[in-house]
Parts: sequence; structure tokens; C-alpha cells
Amino acid sequence: MSPGCAGAFSSVMNAKSIKRQIMILLGNVILAICIQYFLLPPGFIVGGLTGVGNAFRLAFGLPISYVVAGLNVIFLVLARVFMGREFAANTIVCTIEYPIVLWAVERIYDVTGPLTDNFTLCLVFSAILFAFGISLIIGNGASSGGLDVIAVILNKKTGISVSRALNALELVALAAQVPNSQKEGILAGLLVIIVYTALLDRFLARGVSRIQLQISSPKYEEINEMIQTSSGHGSTMYSAIGGHEKTPTYIIQTVLDKKDLFRVKEQILKIDPTAFITVTNVSEVNGRGFTIEVDGK
Repeated sequence: MSPGCAGAFSSVMNAKSIKRQIMILLGNVILAICIQYFLLPPGFIVGGLTGVGNAFRLAFGLPISYVVAGLNVIFLVLARVFMGREFAANTIVCTIEYPIVLWAVERIYDVTGPLTDNFTLCLVFSAILFAFGISLIIGNGASSGGLDVIAVILNKKTGISVSRALNALELVALAAQVPNSQKEGILAGLLVIIVYTALLDRFLARGVSRIQLQISSPKYEEINEMIQTSSGHGSTMYSAIGGHEKTPTYIIQTVLDKKDLFRVKEQILKIDPTAFITVTNVSEVNGRGFTIEVDGK
């Protein structure tokens, strides 16, 4: 690779890294706003390390940000001791960033006070914002830190699966809040967890979802040429045998944005009105033209 190409590649990677860190920060901000303005005021119980912090807040009046920060420091030390330097380094960003953001939002809340005391509004906004904030963090390759670190350590030392360990720790965090919470807050908190879990997959897939077309037609060469040129999309052709006539043919596969579906499909049908077209939603696309830039575009 030439020095110029290496420099350009480095610039692109740096730009992508900066954008990723901004998205992770935004996710932490949304998460902190959700917790401070919509989860805590009506007394909802919370999952994760924030739930442990909330248990200390309810029992001893300690600010959640202080508890989360203190536990995260302990978890980082444990990660370094049991999992090594690399694992600890990969965990450090969010474990430091999130408590700081949460502390800042707590200070803002002290000035502004609650946005609403409507129980239903808090319930709806809690689920949506929690899912959206977590999706920005996870979708950009980070973790909110906390209990998942302990789950990984338990997996290494005891052989317990990470998912089982994490589920058990989540239950402990939720149970710790129950003695000092009202019944409505417990039920609402569980409902938020259920709804946010369902929404999370949708948010994670939202930014990367595409449409995959598979086209079967005797005019496959002309259709493929159209997709490559006037349509502006890439394509793949693979050989097939017609199920009815048993004649050799080619299937064309292409992936495109949803907004381009109607236009491309119309162009295909102009070439061959009898073309067999299947349309499939795909949740993630990697490669040239999508996650890898082509010709600097």
C-alpha cells in the first residue's frame, strides 16, 4: 500500500472511529436521560448495574452515578486480574463514560426537575429511550459495562455460560430493589424491560436493513447489465436449473435500499414482464458498496 493510500485509509478509519465514539456517547446520554427523567421519578425498578445503583439509592440515599462508578472501577480491576489487559482495555471506555454522563444528567435534573409526573408517559418513554440508547451503544461495538464483565469472568472461572450468569445477575439486581419499591414500580419496571427487549432488535436492525432481490429470467444478462449500470447496484449471478423445464439458467441476486425497490423492480419488469422476483428483508449488509467504500465514494 502506498503512503498516500495508507494515509487516506487511516483518515477514513479515524473518521469512522470518531463517528462511532460520538454515537456511543449519544447512546450513553440517552440512557442517562431515560433513567434520570423517566425511570427513577415514578419509582420503576431498573435492570443491570444501574439497578444495583438504584438499590443502593433506595436503601441508603447514595447517588446512582457514584455507585455505578465505584462498582465499575472494581469490575475493571477484576477484569484486568482475571481476563487480562486487552479485555480490560476494551471495556474501559463505556465503564468510565457512562457514570460521568449519568452524574452530569443528575446535576441537570437537580436544576430542571422532572419533565412529567404522568405514569403512562414515563412508562412509554422509558421503554423507547432505553432501547434506543442501548442500540446505539451495542450497534457501534461497545458495551455499557458492568454486570456483563462479571458474567464473562464467571464463565471463565466456573464454566457457567455468559447468558445464564448475566440473567442470574440481572435477577439479583432487580430483586435488590424490590424491598424498597412500590408494587406499581416493580410491575412497571418489569414491563419496561420486556418492551425494551422487544424494541432493541428493531432499533439494532433499523440502520442497516436492506432489501435483497433474487431474479429468475431468461433475459438474465440484460437484467444484470441494467442492475450494474443504470440501477447503480452490484449483483451476483449463480447457476441454477429450472424446476419445471429443467433448463440451465442463472439467478441474479442484488441488495439495495428500500427506497430503490420500486424503481429497480419496474426496470426489471420492463425488460421481462414474466421475470420471477423474490423480495427479502436482510438485517445487515457488509462489504463493498455498503461498509467498504468503492472508488472513494
